[in-house]
Amino acid sequence: RSSSKKEITVNVLISNDCNLRCSYCYADGGNYGAKRAKMENSTIDKLLAFVKNNLTDYSYFHFSFWGGEPYLFPDSLEYFINKAKEIFKDKKIGFSGPTNG
Repeated sequence: RSSSKKEITVNVLISNDCNLRCSYCYADGGNYGAKRAKMENSTIDKLLAFVKNNLTDYSYFHFSFWGGEPYLFPDSLEYFINKAKEIFKDKKIGFSGPTNG
């Protein structure tokens, strides 16, 4: 395939918190044994800048949100999506992610 058709999926751990916190969870109740938190906007900015500056051969970026439960923080998701649309305005982009909701 030519470089103009290259696609990549970037998995984004937007949250390591979960509303269910199941005892059998492979991610230790959603937080992977770490402090429960969400990705800060400054980190989102750094991640998107890194992707744009280092993955220059791609024409399609798919961002897949993960967690814990990635949809616990809609403000972070909205910020990420709006910022990605701004930064990758000359590329095709898509978004997805699993949910327990």
